[in-house]
Amino acid sequence: MKIENYINLNKMTGVSGLFFASGSFGVVDGDADYVKTEECGVEKYVYSNGQIELCSEFTEYPNGVVIRRDYFTNLTEETLVLNRLVSRFRLKGNKYQVYTQFSGWQHESSGGWQNLITEVAVASRGMRTCDGATPMLALCDEYSGRSTVFHLLPNCQWKMSAKVLPIYSGWETVTVETGFNDDGLCMDVYAGEKIALPPVIFYQAENKIDLDAYKLHEVYNQLYPRKCTPVLYNSWLYCFDYLDVDALLKQVDAAADLGIEAFMIDAGWYGEGEAWSEHAGDWTESTTSGPKGRLIEVANRVREKGMIFGLWFEPERAGRLSKILNEHPEFYMENTFFDFTNPDAREYMLNSISSKIEKYGIGWLKFDFNDTIPYDKTGSAFYRYLQGQKLFVQAMQNRFPNMYITNCASGGFR
Repeated sequence: MKIENYINLNKMTGVSGLFFASGSFGVVDGDADYVKTEECGVEKYVYSNGQIELCSEFTEYPNGVVIRRDYFTNLTEETLVLNRLVSRFRLKGNKYQVYTQFSGWQHESSGGWQNLITEVAVASRGMRTCDGATPMLALCDEYSGRSTVFHLLPNCQWKMSAKVLPIYSGWETVTVETGFNDDGLCMDVYAGEKIALPPVIFYQAENKIDLDAYKLHEVYNQLYPRKCTPVLYNSWLYCFDYLDVDALLKQVDAAADLGIEAFMIDAGWYGEGEAWSEHAGDWTESTTSGPKGRLIEVANRVREKGMIFGLWFEPERAGRLSKILNEHPEFYMENTFFDFTNPDAREYMLNSISSKIEKYGIGWLKFDFNDTIPYDKTGSAFYRYLQGQKLFVQAMQNRFPNMYITNCASGGFR
């Protein structure tokens, strides 16, 4: 869909505009007047009423993929409260099927089509970005067979919906909304602050099975040039959390003989006793179970064989028996969940993991996250939490620029 056609459709009489925003500043909806500018291939549409500014930026690529980036700015000198904020898209007609997708432990990327009769909505259930649904949906026009695909890049607890909306002129359209999950949203937006909505990648597809995924790949390969990732062996796939050092050393030798380039020790290397997960957060090697104080032997063997040594961490959660919960309760929210909005907490975790990187010569980090909180009590839909989490990862990359960092979240929940 061409951007200009999409914009014209959103500006039709009786049709809500590019955004919906509500809060202490009132409601912005309907036929808002936008100012259009264009610079370096980016079309920008700006609405301002003196209190707030809403800005939508569209970048279209030669293969028809469009990336939309939206922003909400508080123009006042006071704190405003945000209760709803979504980006809106409009599709002509009312005969559609909608595709949504679920991810979970051993049920990753399970999707399917259903008829769109009234409304279909998907949302994340908590602080993990794919907990509840994959942040994408597609709409297939049953008359043309053509699909429009929407991919959301989460930076908050998000929501996507598609609903049939009657128009007074006698025909109907489908409205797609993407943005903040407004269940409990009560977010303070400070004077002059600019809030970014989750970016949306959308395009039209002819193939209903793979949704022309090659178009998405083409754009991503352009935005993020391909890097060759080393071939990795992970101990979890062989013995789960059973970490016998003598057996691990044999695995290291076999992996090297096969030409594998990196060797990862997964969960189970830390804590005391069999309940190692209850000691998450301390990141101290176990002397009574798992490697039993011999992890350095494995790390040394891995490097001797010319491979990268990797280690698993779960920085966003602490176990009930961890010392850090007693020593620094101010670093945690909801008892055991690490508070990435706290700069002191981020620095502590950065130094804690850095000390293990230096001790064991780690060249590959695997971050996991095996639990969640369903609601953000601060009212920000985990927007500020995920900002802090991103700052933590960036700080780790700045400190160790050659480090490989991969993300696991209990079967694709992030």
